Amino acid sequence: MSAIQDAMNALNSQWYNVLTQQAQLDPSTFQLVQGNMPVGTTSEQLWSMFDAVPPRSVSTFYEPGQISSFSQNYVGVISALLAQGQLQLAADMGDYYTQWNDYKKTISPLPQDNAGWYRAFSSWASANLPQSMVQRAISDFATMLEDPIATAADTLIQVSFAPKNPSVYVYTTTYEQLQQALNKAQPKTVSMNSETESTDVSHTWAKTEASGLFDIFAGEGNASYEQWTSQVIEAGLSIEVSFDKLVTLEAGPLKQKSSDAVLRDYTPWFNSGALGEGYANKDNTVWKSGDAITWESTFGANGNLQRYAAALVIVDGITMTMKSSAGIAQGSQEEFKAAVSAGVWPFFEAHGEGGWSNEATFDDSGNVTITSTCKAGNPQILGVIVLPITSIFS
Repeated sequence: MSAIQDAMNALNSQWYNVLTQQAQLDPSTFQLVQGNMPVGTTSEQLWSMFDAVPPRSVSTFYEPGQISSFSQNYVGVISALLAQGQLQLAADMGDYYTQWNDYKKTISPLPQDNAGWYRAFSSWASANLPQSMVQRAISDFATMLEDPIATAADTLIQVSFAPKNPSVYVYTTTYEQLQQALNKAQPKTVSMNSETESTDVSHTWAKTEASGLFDIFAGEGNASYEQWTSQVIEAGLSIEVSFDKLVTLEAGPLKQKSSDAVLRDYTPWFNSGALGEGYANKDNTVWKSGDAITWESTFGANGNLQRYAAALVIVDGITMTMKSSAGIAQGSQEEFKAAVSAGVWPFFEAHGEGGWSNEATFDDSGNVTITSTCKAGNPQILGVIVLPITSIFS
């Protein structure tokens, strides 16, 4: 690892510590979002962030193509689990069980609750099963309806064939709710001195250094950029950032119908009981033997559902002042200003984009002051509240 990368890692760790200490964010759950992450203007953009499975790091850059999806991982798990009541129903029905599964795909509209499914099965069974099998099959089906894994599987079918917004996996908050929360939020100010702030993040939930994916500048980068990054860091820098608004917005996967004006048009999709049953049972009585999706691939050391995003920390109206006695030579100052206009650590938004404005000024000694602002009305995701997957079972 290069000396510059080591220095940026240290800066990110310092920035993380400053935020958690001065903005009252809990290091046992907070993950810093690196770079620029605008909220967007729709609920679905919010949901996409909640649906990202946070990697094990106190800071990370959320690149859409590399994000593990909570909802898709969950769908995979449910497909790999065996509903105990369903096994009994299948055993008692024999070949007729396949016929029922084929038939239920044709039901329109799909039943919206267990009572509806019970009526649908009872009607089908009475018309299609041998008379000696009907009552036993109906009794098995009633038992199966109480099985969380079977319920979860049927719920996912309902999502796929929902009359409105099919195959959309929603979360329990909306853009309107965010706006309401921001209207009530309070300002926060944080300050940092790179020469005195600790780089120790061993007290955090991830216990790993806050890796720096960027240098000071977010532009294309060249030898000059690296030189200036080294100069600024070696000279020491101070940062003061004010947020007009800071709010923690909680949400979870939609479990039941909502009366919210936006959410009521979406179908619930999540069953914590089914996921919890999979977590509690590692053997093949619950997990399908030979399936590529296993307990280990889901909940194990490198599993894709070890944790989830329980809340987003969102800020609006940002003003940052960064100062360094780097002594930038006068002949390089215009090029330095151009680098700043392309974006600067720790937010990295180019001048004129997303409400951002970046400016560099110099005193007679070449000491630099960088001022970056993001106008109110352009909320940004500062970080994520990360919880272990076991927290979602309750």
